Amino acid sequence: MGGNATEVGRTGRMLRVGMLVSILLPLFSRGAVAQEPQAESGGWEFLVGPYFISASMSGTVGLGDASAKVESSPSDLFDHLQFGAMVYFEAHNPTWAFAVDGIYMDLGQTSQTSLGTTDVGVEQGLLMGAAYRRVTPWAEAMVGGQLNVLGASLQASGLDRSSTQVWFDPLIGGRLTVPGLGRWRLSLQGHVGGFGVGSTFAWQLLPAAAWRASELIEVQLAYRVIGVDYTTGSGAQEFRYDVTTFGPQFGIAFRF
Repeated sequence: MGGNATEVGRTGRMLRVGMLVSILLPLFSRGAVAQEPQAESGGWEFLVGPYFISASMSGTVGLGDASAKVESSPSDLFDHLQFGAMVYFEAHNPTWAFAVDGIYMDLGQTSQTSLGTTDVGVEQGLLMGAAYRRVTPWAEAMVGGQLNVLGASLQASGLDRSSTQVWFDPLIGGRLTVPGLGRWRLSLQGHVGGFGVGSTFAWQLLPAAAWRASELIEVQLAYRVIGVDYTTGSGAQEFRYDVTTFGPQFGIAFRF
């Protein structure tokens, strides 16, 4: 009797183990099959593309005790843009992305101040580097930094002042991308920074839509808003730049 009971117990345990294996094995098999495409597509992809911004600017530029309001429209930038260059580079895999974004604009504008008609000149360069870490299929967290190079001049009757400033802003932010759209890609990215390290406050917002025209070419349309609030020095040496730049952006990117 005892031997029979032991044999029945052993048989019951074997049946339970067999049932557990029969349940778990298909799950592990499906998991292994699901991971294969990720492994195949887990390599790096590169994107590089020039782009153009039709921008408006709003804010204040100040040198010492002289300051001027900056209120320009896209047509003003077409009239006063002496030179402009913008380019974006990104390398990414399913988990990580590293990006470099460069902007340089040489602008000029006439403004009315307490000193009368004042010519305002701005040379603005931004070089941003960022690292993205994917946290969900549609969201990435970002840390990075932005190098700012800004030259400003004010010229009016009895006034001729200019200054060039270089500073660095740490940045934190993120990027959201709508998955499963085929050739289309919709995204929203933004960051904040400065925190008194460089700028008092710096921020950017960039909603974008892109269409994959071919394996190599992607057409992009976006709307960029960049805000920089920076002050340094005091008295006659004070430099103030509190300007928001915003407008549509168009570019063609090459993916490989």
